[in-house]
Amino acid sequence: MPGHDDDLSPWNDDPLVRALRGPGTSDELAGQDEFLAAFRAAQPTAPTPISAGRLRRAGRRLGGGGSAVVVVLALGAGAAAAAYTQSLPDPVQRAVHGVLGPVGVPAPEPTREEASRERGATPSATSGPGAPSTDSSPGLPVESPSDSPSSMPTRAPSETPSATPTETPTDSPTPTPTEAPAPVPSAVSLAGSSHRAGPDDQVPMVGNVSASDTSPVPGQEVALQQRVAGAWTSVASATSDEAGSVSVAAPTLARTSSFRLTVGDLTSTPWRVVLVPTLDVVSRPDSGSTAIAVSARGGRQGDRVELLRRRPGDDVLVARARLAADLTTTFRVASPNRRVAYVARLPRTRAHARARDAVVLRPLTPVAVSAAVPDSILGPQESVTVSGTVTADGGIVLPDRKVWLLLREAGGDWRRVGSATSDASGSVAIAVGPIERNVAVRLRVGRVRSTPVPLRLQPEWTTSVATSDASAVVSGTALGGNAGDIVLLRQVVGGRLVTVRQATLTAAGTVRFEVPVPEGRRDRYRVVLERTPQHLRTIAPVVVRPVG
Repeated sequence: MPGHDDDLSPWNDDPLVRALRGPGTSDELAGQDEFLAAFRAAQPTAPTPISAGRLRRAGRRLGGGGSAVVVVLALGAGAAAAAYTQSLPDPVQRAVHGVLGPVGVPAPEPTREEASRERGATPSATSGPGAPSTDSSPGLPVESPSDSPSSMPTRAPSETPSATPTETPTDSPTPTPTEAPAPVPSAVSLAGSSHRAGPDDQVPMVGNVSASDTSPVPGQEVALQQRVAGAWTSVASATSDEAGSVSVAAPTLARTSSFRLTVGDLTSTPWRVVLVPTLDVVSRPDSGSTAIAVSARGGRQGDRVELLRRRPGDDVLVARARLAADLTTTFRVASPNRRVAYVARLPRTRAHARARDAVVLRPLTPVAVSAAVPDSILGPQESVTVSGTVTADGGIVLPDRKVWLLLREAGGDWRRVGSATSDASGSVAIAVGPIERNVAVRLRVGRVRSTPVPLRLQPEWTTSVATSDASAVVSGTALGGNAGDIVLLRQVVGGRLVTVRQATLTAAGTVRFEVPVPEGRRDRYRVVLERTPQHLRTIAPVVVRPVG
């Protein structure tokens, strides 16, 4: 260009020249390769020539300063485009903005520190179209555009297009992912924890819903169906989880049933659960026989029940019965004298599996025997019957039990004096006597003994009176008395009973008293045999009359 001076020596200290010539900082050179590639891709294959008239018009718009013309020439079309798109290093961009800001070259983006300072600082002036730029570099004064028309005429706009700012290149667009189609159920399976269940059991069921490629299908409503009276009926439902699994519990069974899972029109293979009834067998013994009661939870009214007696190597059928409406039945067998085992058996039907239970009958053990007598005071010639009842636990009477009668004298040991066998009512009666002294009796069956029953001997007196002119003789014989027993003769004197004579029994059991013969009246006496450990006290009245 004629008259253009390329010597920049006068501007060696100018910030723009220093920024152009200085090395870039690490922040400015970050991503250098990517930006250079984008910068080159944005340039035209051949630079567009800039006419001298266009440069003069730009110079007049910039105020006619030589620095602006120098910057435009120095930048060229590519650098100008970079300045418009803020693609130059920050110091260069700031300097170019200071010169070419009036023609639309933007300032660099503020750094984080600058943005923080700007947010914290209070603006000192309001920016406007007529305000001077604060981004101008020192040493390069920029004149603000004047509102008054320029004295120099301007040419019409050139038809040659000016350089268009290039937008900052962006990354390649990321394709938007499309949602995969929801899996469609293709199969459903079912498995239970067992094929057998008791009357109160609930069988856990586990199923799985899968697609044609065996992948799980979540979120599917699954119904558990039970076959009742030949038709499938829904009894539970659940929703498959992320693994396509579903867990449900079958209801308690009233009979053997099959279950399956359904999803729409899909059904699983049925899972059969057999009802296993529970038998409870108890024995209730009573007099002479034992009742065997059977209850069958899970059975049905009218089911046959069999009772078998166990024997070595085989079970022998004893009886058959039918379940009543309350699902119970009762058998009656003889009470055993030894251990016997029985088995109650419920045969298999379409509604349930077979079931059985055993019970062992043992001989009833006596736990008590009673003993009683109608009168515990006996004369020397009297006998008495001791009666009692043999019972087991619960007051059950025991027939056919041998019972012993035991007797013990004072200071002696218990000895057997009789026996008998209890009758159908468990009763027994054994006679004892006569006795010669006081004794105690009781009954015994096995190791069980009754409470002792005392029997007391009551001696009997035989008395007589012989009278002469001078005296009277009172004689007596005590049946049941013993030699040496003390005998008193007592008389009522002055309204009081006093002892007038004392004697002892002879070996023959006799005694003799001599008393005066009364005159004109009768004398009344009492012959007293005192109580001893062998017998009770015995008194006999005696009357002595006057002679003549």
